[in-house]
Amino acid sequence: VLLLIMVITKHKNVLIILLAMVLWGGLDLMGDFLFQQDYSHRFGEFPEWWAGASNFQYTGFTDLLYWVPQHALGGWLTTTLCFVFFQRRLYLYLPFFVALSLFWSPFVCIGLSSFLVVAFFSYSTIKEKIEWIFSRYGNFALLILFVLMSYYATSSFQQPFQWQLIKMGAQEFTLRYISFLLIEISIPCMFIIFFRKKISHNLMTFFLTSLIFLILTPHIYLGVYSDFAMRGSIVGLFSLFILSVLVFRDIKDQPWAKIMLFLWLS
Repeated sequence: VLLLIMVITKHKNVLIILLAMVLWGGLDLMGDFLFQQDYSHRFGEFPEWWAGASNFQYTGFTDLLYWVPQHALGGWLTTTLCFVFFQRRLYLYLPFFVALSLFWSPFVCIGLSSFLVVAFFSYSTIKEKIEWIFSRYGNFALLILFVLMSYYATSSFQQPFQWQLIKMGAQEFTLRYISFLLIEISIPCMFIIFFRKKISHNLMTFFLTSLIFLILTPHIYLGVYSDFAMRGSIVGLFSLFILSVLVFRDIKDQPWAKIMLFLWLS
């Protein structure tokens, strides 16, 4: 994964990328301080639950690797692989890699759909879109999806599903939701948007698609601890990290921007 990030960003120092990846995360301590969540106080090692243990959470990379490596490793590897082909406009292979992620995690597979949406609309004619979907890689992807989704559908366990707005109530949801987005993703998003000229058009379109996905994810309550928000966001959050590293490398005359991103890491 680290070597693929070096390829994507053309950043030659793998130790810096590794250090940034370890430190990367949202401002969970600030959220914990503002909301004084009881769950975080009783279990002090979980400040990321500041929005509520049964509401929503975006998990940091080190926590993901410790608690759910089966989601994290598959999500990071498929995200970087898709980035490599996406950056080179080799959209033909993307459905196959997205389908392969289903072996690791259905939530990660859903998160990777941002790549497919942008790839689909990158083709100008209906004929090109159909040829892309039903190429040999697309057919392999459809076969994998059919077999694995048939297998997952045999599970008898019923996952709790609700809309967070209904579950929490409009007043509580609005306050925590807006605070959640500001604390978790606002700084890297503003960083990328401000330096958008450093990013190619197709990657910028992908960023906006991923941002929409991350904004919508907390609305869905699925699983005992809102598993969809925690695991479906893996691809989007890792994409923000990769794009930030990509932009960071090209900033020569903006030291204040590097300081801002450093504060985010710390």
